[in-house]
Amino acid sequence: MSKDKQAKRNSILNAALATFVKRGFHGASMAYIAEEAGVCSCTIDDYFESKDDLIRGLCREVEARMTKKLQSSYKKDLPYKERYLTFFTGVLNYLVNNPTESRFLDQFYSSSFGVEKARHEREHPELYKSDLFYSIINEGIEQRIIKETLGAEAACALILSPLVLVSNPRITSFIKVDNALMKEVVSATWDAVAKR
Repeated sequence: MSKDKQAKRNSILNAALATFVKRGFHGASMAYIAEEAGVCSCTIDDYFESKDDLIRGLCREVEARMTKKLQSSYKKDLPYKERYLTFFTGVLNYLVNNPTESRFLDQFYSSSFGVEKARHEREHPELYKSDLFYSIINEGIEQRIIKETLGAEAACALILSPLVLVSNPRITSFIKVDNALMKEVVSATWDAVAKR
C-alpha cells in the first residue's frame, strides 16, 4: 500500500476510533466518520466493505498497536510468574495511557462483535496460537501454574476484566492509577487464576 493510501486508511481508522468511542457503534454514521477523516464516504468503501468491517478492522489495528508495544518489552527468559506480572502490568499501563483505545476495546468486547470474535477464536484455535495473550495464558495452564479448570477463556476474562475496569477513564478520573496500583491490580489477577 502506498504511503498516501496508508495515510488515508490511518486517518479513517483514527476518525472511526474517536467517533465510535464518542457516539457508540450505532450512533456513528459512515458519513460522519468520513467527514471527521476529511475524506468522501466513498473513500471509506475503498478500504472497508461496511461499518461492521470497519469496526472489526479497527479492533485488529488497536490490538496490533498494543501487541507491538507489549512485545517490545516482553522477556521470554523470565520465570513464568514474573513474565505474567510484567506482561499484564504492561497491558494495564497501555490501557491507562491510551484511554480512547481502552474504551473502544471495552465497547467492542462488550458487544456482539466481541461475542462473534470469541466464537471465531473458539472454532479456529489454530489461528490464535500466536496471540501473545492466549499463549501466555495457555502456557500457564499447560504448566499447571494457572488453574486448568478455568480454561483459557475464563482465565482471560478474570485477568483482563479488572484491567479494563481500572483503566476506564471514569475510574482514572477519581483514583490515581500509578505503577504501585497497577502492580497491585495485576497481582490480584494472579491470585485469582494461579494454583495455590
